Amino acid sequence: MRSKVNINQFISMIPLFLFILSFTLPINRPIVLSTTSLQDGLNPTNQADSQEKELYSEKPSIKTKSFILSERGRNEIVPSSNEFIFPQETEEVSANNLSNENPSIVIGKNNSLYAFWEAIPTNGSKPDIFICKNNGTHWLEEALLVHNQTSSDQHPKVAIDSAGIIHLVWERALPGSDQQIWYTNSKNWSKIQPIGFPTFGGDTEIPDIMIDEYNDIHVTWQEQTSTDSRVFYSSNRTNWLVIDLQPSAFTSHPIIKWSDRDDTARICYLRGENTRRPEVTWIFSDNSTVSYAPENVPASNANAIVGYDVENGYDCITWLRDTKDLVMTTRNYNSPYNWWVDDIPDRANGNPPDCVYVYSLAGNTKFNCWCYFDLDRQERVFAISVYNDETWINFPTPLGESGYHYQVMSSVKDSDNNIHLIFERRPTNDTSQSTIMHLYVKVDDNIPKIRITNLYEDKVINGVFNVTVLATDASGISRVEFYETVNGTTYLRLTDYEAPYIWVWNTTDTLKDTRMIKVKAWDNNEETNELEFRIHIDNKPPEIENINISPEVVYDNSTVTLSCSFIEEHQTYRAILYYRFNDTTKWNKTYMTNSSLNYYRGKVNITTGGKIFEYKIESRDILGNVANSTIYQFEVIWIDSDNDGLGDNIEERYDCDPHNPDMDGDGLLDGEEIFIYGTDPLITDTDGDEYSDYREVELGSNPLNPNSVPPSWFIRTDIGPVVFFVIISSILLLYVSISYLLFQRRLIELF
Repeated sequence: MRSKVNINQFISMIPLFLFILSFTLPINRPIVLSTTSLQDGLNPTNQADSQEKELYSEKPSIKTKSFILSERGRNEIVPSSNEFIFPQETEEVSANNLSNENPSIVIGKNNSLYAFWEAIPTNGSKPDIFICKNNGTHWLEEALLVHNQTSSDQHPKVAIDSAGIIHLVWERALPGSDQQIWYTNSKNWSKIQPIGFPTFGGDTEIPDIMIDEYNDIHVTWQEQTSTDSRVFYSSNRTNWLVIDLQPSAFTSHPIIKWSDRDDTARICYLRGENTRRPEVTWIFSDNSTVSYAPENVPASNANAIVGYDVENGYDCITWLRDTKDLVMTTRNYNSPYNWWVDDIPDRANGNPPDCVYVYSLAGNTKFNCWCYFDLDRQERVFAISVYNDETWINFPTPLGESGYHYQVMSSVKDSDNNIHLIFERRPTNDTSQSTIMHLYVKVDDNIPKIRITNLYEDKVINGVFNVTVLATDASGISRVEFYETVNGTTYLRLTDYEAPYIWVWNTTDTLKDTRMIKVKAWDNNEETNELEFRIHIDNKPPEIENINISPEVVYDNSTVTLSCSFIEEHQTYRAILYYRFNDTTKWNKTYMTNSSLNYYRGKVNITTGGKIFEYKIESRDILGNVANSTIYQFEVIWIDSDNDGLGDNIEERYDCDPHNPDMDGDGLLDGEEIFIYGTDPLITDTDGDEYSDYREVELGSNPLNPNSVPPSWFIRTDIGPVVFFVIISSILLLYVSISYLLFQRRLIELF
């Protein structure tokens, strides 16, 4: 529902209004029907938020289908090439039966829109200022912002500062006084002040306003008499000191812009009494001025608009030449007298245009929109042309639904470079009323945005690598191309037409190399963007060297340390020691620790002796390349305190003493008896054949078989020593006896 004025409240306040008016005439303050202080994004309390909601009540969203024929079946303009301008649906802003005129638009935070215009209210006689807000989805109901019963408030122009405060200027005609320029802002709409007064007996009118990067306010206007017109300038930074730019110079229709490149306000206007040419005046911070005009520009009798190409530092003016053709001229920042002119393509049956707007967009694109009278339709329409890459593009049909006149445009560019047009739409059969309309023009003059999500300069990769590209563009992505440069030659490896854009790059056939990788994205306007990276391929595994074991001789129940070093250009990710005894098939593993740069070691506790210990080393670098060493072996030796060949840890198992090498004293060591001959280390004669184990082994018989004995001549082990002693003693006694008898016989023979 539309917000309505409380009549009783209004009547009760009339005495107060008259009292105030008695002190303020001829300067009349506006009456704001809503007591709201509108301040976009800066309301200090929730109460202020609720007040703003009171000012803008909800209304039905009224949209009309676009009148643009589309090859795609969408409500868009589709030019023959370079499709980067897409007008959308038109939407009603004002929802009344009034004659709404002279709209102005500004964009606030989060791309919220505010529209201002003039209209004579129902049962009123003089124009007032209206305001309406778009909350991001639709337009709310308009509100009466500036109202005075005795004054005419017209030609509102608005600008917004970085804090979100809206600044409004307009022309006010008071009874019995000259027309003046007035100012207010959204911090307190009811606090207004005049800033522009007539200086030579004329009417101040057609203001324009601009906010610079320091949030200073700059305003320009013209003063018109029957014999002359002049352009004036004022700013709050000089306490609204008024400057006459060109005295007695027949200057008119000023438009003001700001250049942050050199901190100058730039005012474009027309100069001339009968035929006019565009001119630009720079106003510096000290209020000094310099004016330039393109000398090679033909005269005109229509309005001009100044734009500023921030990216390239150019002034940019569009105006009408020879009452029909639109011309755009630009001036180089470093050569102010060097102007060049570009003809905007002729618009058939155009006569003559006005309300020209030009925008410098990204990618050196110039966006032009204007109104003109179409002779075929006998209606006022508006049109769009775009200049990009030294080419002008006219959209195929005039913008404007049949049965209406379209005129007096205002426009603004949002943070995404999209254009918002606001204009009057007046029925051709009823000129008593007109509607404020909004047209959103989606702009894609940017190259595609492209990002490789998993690559960066000098990244090292290996194996099979998925090069993944994220590409976006307002007009859509048509394709992404992947290139690889090998030994100075560039190859197109893949063209991908659908997201996700992925090239499966197989590098396994390359051990080590450096390649240049480039990805190139194309949008549906055939605009491109590309990225290129230097990438290193490394499929070479680490080299394992200097494998050592400590101690060199390994016994059971001991800890062995295995160490090695690696030759690796990149970081070694991990090293694993695999080990086992050679009589098993299963490998055990332990992770080796990094004791110094590329030097690793691992420890293994060995509890069993008498076996062959096997081990190997696996090295993996940070890329996942794996190297395996050969299998190495060493013998684990038992600990044997008495050196009998029987480890200390199993002596007790056989009831042996680890400090007695021959428990049965048979001459065989305990270890020999158990592991070699299988005899009992505690029994001298294991098979009980009366021959000792040692003697049987010595003489070749089997000590485990009682039927296997030494040869028959061999003396039994139990009596052998005694018999041997007796025999030897007997032989010695016999030898002595014989020797004695022979000696006696010899003595007898001698004597």
